[in-house]
Amino acid sequence: VGPIFMISILIAAILFSQKRSTKMLALITIIDVGLYTFLFGGRYMIMKMLLYFIFSFLIVHQGSVFNILRRRKSLVLFSILLFILLIALTNLRGFSNKGFIGNVVIYYTGSFTYLSEIIKTKPWRDHLLWGTGIFGFIVNLISAASTVLFGIDFNGSNLVITQITQHYIRIADTVPYNSMTTMLFPFLMDFGFLGVIIGTSVYAFAATKIEHYFYKRQTIFSLCLYVFMMFTIFDSVMNYSFLSPGSAVAIIFLYLFTSCPKIEKERIGLIG
Repeated sequence: VGPIFMISILIAAILFSQKRSTKMLALITIIDVGLYTFLFGGRYMIMKMLLYFIFSFLIVHQGSVFNILRRRKSLVLFSILLFILLIALTNLRGFSNKGFIGNVVIYYTGSFTYLSEIIKTKPWRDHLLWGTGIFGFIVNLISAASTVLFGIDFNGSNLVITQITQHYIRIADTVPYNSMTTMLFPFLMDFGFLGVIIGTSVYAFAATKIEHYFYKRQTIFSLCLYVFMMFTIFDSVMNYSFLSPGSAVAIIFLYLFTSCPKIEKERIGLIG
């Protein structure tokens, strides 16, 4: 379910940046985010939506914030409304006594403190994953498919890591924290401290290739892939997006939804 919600919002952001959206598409996107937030109790989908729109417009307008503010006032208003909603939900569901700024600081810096506490424990050293963390989105997808098709017990790297990081640790006197260990922990789980060098090198190589692919092709699919990669870089201070098979599913569906000949031949009009 998550990948479908994600790519529908991503494609909507791309079309908005190209001024090819419709009122129906805008309505469906808002309903998607609202349903996901209501059903799963999270507010990060709102953050994803906001960032997808921002990254899409920055790429299409070649980083010119002035052009965006001047030409797309509706986007600015929409972004402000999303930001206000995000503040309200964060104050309701986050660390309620910390305020919005305090919550943002905790979420985006607490992961480093949590990581330092996790690596002090011994269990993670006893379960090295040998590359299935770095390439988890592929390996875990195959494992999940084997579980569904052949009834093989699922023991993917994402499950192994979740079993370690599900436990709360106090990163401050009044701040319990769990789950978010930055993108570095899966790399550590693969090859120990050498995995940090290997994992970040692979990640940087993939990001560079995706950027070059977009500027070479300039199709809707390549822009969606580029925006998605930019979001994973932003999100890397909290977790590693390519650990979950959901990332592979999202990319597959993204390709299927944008691979019809009419859409595939369209080129993104970059605005300087």
